[in-house]
Amino acid sequence: LVGLHFIEVSSYHLTNKETATQKMNLNIPVVELANSTSEEYHVLRNTLISQLLQIHQQNKHNEYPQHIFEMGKVFLLNKDTETGTEEPTHLAVTLADLEATYTNARQIVDYLLRMLDLKYEIKETKHPSFTNGRVGAIAVNKKEIGILGEINPQVLTNFQLECPVAALEIDLNVLFNTIGVQ
Repeated sequence: LVGLHFIEVSSYHLTNKETATQKMNLNIPVVELANSTSEEYHVLRNTLISQLLQIHQQNKHNEYPQHIFEMGKVFLLNKDTETGTEEPTHLAVTLADLEATYTNARQIVDYLLRMLDLKYEIKETKHPSFTNGRVGAIAVNKKEIGILGEINPQVLTNFQLECPVAALEIDLNVLFNTIGVQ
């Protein structure tokens, strides 16, 4: 991604429930801290895209296009584990650009998976954080590994962004397990 002129970022693992759910148009449970001392940082991130949108929000005074990515842990509730959570590694990419489209995100997926010599398909799907009709589920060996598309205009408004954003997020644990890489 650096070779494609993307900038790597590193965000906090902690966020707040509003950013993790409401701003992303999601109504899902999140991992909350038991004894948080701050309302600003009281849940663990459940997606990287929300963190990248927050970075775009903090940098909207800078020139566009802004193409960034992050690879890191997210934290999901899972009652089948000892801790009640799982910590998969995800890769997320956002393209904040006056001309950002589904096609731009699709081109990044095409490039990344082609470099790994993987056959994949994009299936039509719905997701509240993305614009209907401009979102797809990424599948390798018929196993869903991620999502891509144009960010929903309401989500852009929630993050006070005035520029279109195309994004993708891939669960690297699922991807590597699907193709047999440890």
